[in-house]
Amino acid sequence: MINEINKVLFAKKITKKKMTAQELWSITDIHVKDNRKKEKGISLLELKRKKYSLKLLSKRSYGFFGELKSNLQNKYKKEEEKLIQKHELTGRNLSCIWVKE
Repeated sequence: MINEINKVLFAKKITKKKMTAQELWSITDIHVKDNRKKEKGISLLELKRKKYSLKLLSKRSYGFFGELKSNLQNKYKKEEEKLIQKHELTGRNLSCIWVKE
């Protein structure tokens, strides 16, 4: 999978060198919230304010009940899906698609 991702990144001229798995996950799967350490996570507003030369294409939140939907009871799965469809951004996790400007 890592090799395939690197091929796409090269083809689209997004990167100039092969990225390691750790480097790829560090920019695509950010886990900063840790309830044990009371970390606040990443602010979407703060990311938008920074000058990263990136444009936000899409965003969605999930994990509204502290777990992934696949781990929830059916009644919570349905509620989770409703919140996703309403584009609520108050879930535990945030997924975004950014592109270079």
